[in-house]
Amino acid sequence: AQISVNNSGAVILGTASASGTFSITVPLNLNTLNTLDVTATDLVGNVGTGTWTIIQDSSAPIISNLIVSPTVVGPSMIANYSFNTNENSTGTISIGTGANVLATLVTTGITFGTSHNSLVSGLLANTDYYYVVTATDTVGNSVNSTVGIINSVDTVPPTITNVSVSHI
Repeated sequence: AQISVNNSGAVILGTASASGTFSITVPLNLNTLNTLDVTATDLVGNVGTGTWTIIQDSSAPIISNLIVSPTVVGPSMIANYSFNTNENSTGTISIGTGANVLATLVTTGITFGTSHNSLVSGLLANTDYYYVVTATDTVGNSVNSTVGIINSVDTVPPTITNVSVSHI
């Protein structure tokens, strides 16, 4: 059978094997909808058609509205992370005590979608933590946020020493 694949006017021709299978490499337009119209014509002239749509996504998601809200509870701290992405993505938060976040203490995954929230607990109060948020779309394109810092709140009260009373 003779095979014809039309993608926005670019026609690629091929031939199917005796078993009816075929493989054709079709160039796709990046980051846009590609409509592939496939026509197969057998040796006696019978024609079969089909249409498929494909998006070749090479763009990473865009992270926006990243807000980190730390809360000190006794000797520990919890941090709520929220952010948005412009396309369906999963999120990962990497947290460490070094500015390069290479020694990651906590990595937490965030479910698939465009609005992301995660609560990270078990952090120590009076400790600065650095974080990076990573968003990954359905085809594996990913992006990291800039490195941020959680400035934890000082919960240690001052100590009063050397008190003396005179002239009573």
